[in-house]
Amino acid sequence: MQLAIQDTLYNSSVALIAGINADAFLLNRQTTSMMSLTSFPQSRLANANDGRDVVSASPFSFRYMNWRLPGEETGRYPMAIGINPGDEVFLDNNIQSQLKKLTIEGSVLFDELSPNYYGSVKKTMAAGENFTVSSGSHRLRVAGIFKLGPTFAYESTIITSLVTFNEIYPAKNPMISIGLIKLKPGIDVDRWIIKSNNNLPEDVYLVNKQDFIKSEKAVWSTEKPIGYIFLFGALMGLTIGAIMVYQLLSTDVSYNILTYATMMSLGYRRGQLESIVVTEGLIISAISFPCAWAISGLLCRAITNSTSLSVGLSEATILTTYGLAVLVSVSASLFAMLKLKDADPSDLFS
Repeated sequence: MQLAIQDTLYNSSVALIAGINADAFLLNRQTTSMMSLTSFPQSRLANANDGRDVVSASPFSFRYMNWRLPGEETGRYPMAIGINPGDEVFLDNNIQSQLKKLTIEGSVLFDELSPNYYGSVKKTMAAGENFTVSSGSHRLRVAGIFKLGPTFAYESTIITSLVTFNEIYPAKNPMISIGLIKLKPGIDVDRWIIKSNNNLPEDVYLVNKQDFIKSEKAVWSTEKPIGYIFLFGALMGLTIGAIMVYQLLSTDVSYNILTYATMMSLGYRRGQLESIVVTEGLIISAISFPCAWAISGLLCRAITNSTSLSVGLSEATILTTYGLAVLVSVSASLFAMLKLKDADPSDLFS
């Protein structure tokens, strides 16, 4: 469970990046992650667009937005994305096909996997009615819905045009959070990035999608406390499991110590007796793992249904967990074997 939730933490944090239709990302050098983006002038996109290898250079703005339902005094704070509706921004065809709806000022797309307290958007739109909310002094209308899902950093996502975005957050000079660079087919992305970075102003730099995803996961695993919490939880579960298996095997060896002594008197070697203890440990792991797998699967489903976070047991998690279970059982067996030193044939005659 701990490993599954940890995977969800990492995967949800990069789901948006992975779903963007771009080969390279233009970032401010002060940016450390998606949750600490530093804006830069939109004119920097022109510096990254060499006109030869670049198909498109699209602006992308990203920040929290106030979402206040009619009749409520306080609002929620989903993450708002500002883009040009005419650009090929997303890989998801459902999202991309709806961007044209954002050409109408004040229109937004809403993530239907948002918590219920964001309003009954899907139900209202299915009935053919308009769903409107307030953001400061601005009135917004939901023009379409999509599926993206929450993350550990924000619980909902809104997509709108840069025109609407900049009206909500006006600025003297147009600023963007990320520049999305799409290259022509056949271009070596890494080589192009190295060459282009040498010609860019010092306040921005280019990074490819894979490195951007890796750095984002690294931030959550090493710089955010929540990453350590799940790792610590997994280690604690491993430790407790090892102690429980050791106590079980140690008690079994102690209870049957005279039986082991009898076997030694019949010519069994200590190594043969130790193999019995190891086999017991392996049987414990083989019996307990399917039960743990089934229960964890049910719990993952319950978390997904209640939070919309896509929590699941991947093949890597399942294999890793089983490997750790076997390792724990064997390690506990090795310590339990120490009890075999008390198996002395002479005790049979005392």
